[in-house]
Amino acid sequence: MKRWMVQSRDNHEHVNTLTRLPTRVLKASKDSQEVILCNLEDQYAEYAALSHCWGSCRPFMLTSNTIHSLRSGIPTSDLPQSFQDALWLTHQLQIPYLWIDSLCILQDNPNDWIRESSRMSEVYGNASLTIAACRARDSSQGFLGPRTLYEKITLPFQVNGISSEVFAYAPPLKYVGEPSRIIDLEDEPLSRRAWTLQERYLSPRILHFTKSQTYFEYASSFLSEDGCALRPPPSNPDAVIGQYLIPKATSQCWRTWRKIVTRYSRRNLTFDADKLPALGGIAARFAAESIGENGSSDLSDCYLAGLWRDDLIRGLCWRSELPDLSSAGISQAPTWSWASTRSSIYYGTNWFDKMEELAVVRDARVERETPGNLFGRVTGGRI
Repeated sequence: MKRWMVQSRDNHEHVNTLTRLPTRVLKASKDSQEVILCNLEDQYAEYAALSHCWGSCRPFMLTSNTIHSLRSGIPTSDLPQSFQDALWLTHQLQIPYLWIDSLCILQDNPNDWIRESSRMSEVYGNASLTIAACRARDSSQGFLGPRTLYEKITLPFQVNGISSEVFAYAPPLKYVGEPSRIIDLEDEPLSRRAWTLQERYLSPRILHFTKSQTYFEYASSFLSEDGCALRPPPSNPDAVIGQYLIPKATSQCWRTWRKIVTRYSRRNLTFDADKLPALGGIAARFAAESIGENGSSDLSDCYLAGLWRDDLIRGLCWRSELPDLSSAGISQAPTWSWASTRSSIYYGTNWFDKMEELAVVRDARVERETPGNLFGRVTGGRI
């Protein structure tokens, strides 16, 4: 893992090391027996971020009742296993600080939650490393335990009279005809959680801890623990982390967004109200890199509950994959937005680029729950 980290830094100068720290971070003691919550906002240092599943059992959380004990320091053993694993790993990689959502955002303070959740683009984008606990269904399971390894086959060979051997393994049959599934990591619990999509897309480096092995993803590279050379197919939005957010052509810009939204809609949310906030980090980066480049100084009317004003006609052409899935009582977005349904959605890509826009957008606006939080919750909207 240390070799992978060095390789990513040597090959890509744009990958940051010392970056601005989030509002709160965790620091383990020298013997890793104690963990302390630190307020180091506006300071610069390396830190890692954890991407994990909360699961049905609520993990140890930062609240108004626990903040004082966390600032003073608590035994590492009091934390769920995934948090202990992440602290141990950051210590081994000589990264001084760790950010975990449930321990670095006040979970019983709505104002703190809104402020910090709107900064996900910065938190994961500035992290030296994101640790993805792919295999753990909740924080109690951990991700560094025994794994289910593929069966190895020994292949003897000779070179210049010298005998040696190599090892090969057969991947599961379902991967043989669809090898990109290995890279998509879609069979892992973490890949079913809506919040973790932006955590993956926004991170410059990610260590994926799966049921079978560890993968390292950075820029356009995807490395595996067993040494197999893996590269995502070009059509996969994961192919170039971060770079897909800076499209060269406007049509490609919106096409990419619709792919992201389609994939995001297939993931699970515990709370309907998080539908837009859980994608807010990607939307913020998308706006900064794409909309801002085109000269727009006012983003307040650009992003409309998961759709973009400049692509609104096409953006409205989403379809529900599960039309019978009730949306009654859902109020997290206007009904014309894909964010208003619990169903996964899709766009008709076969005919989409051939369509001619006959409608004209005269007016479009949304009412935001928190003024100034452009990519968070909304209370209404009209077109």
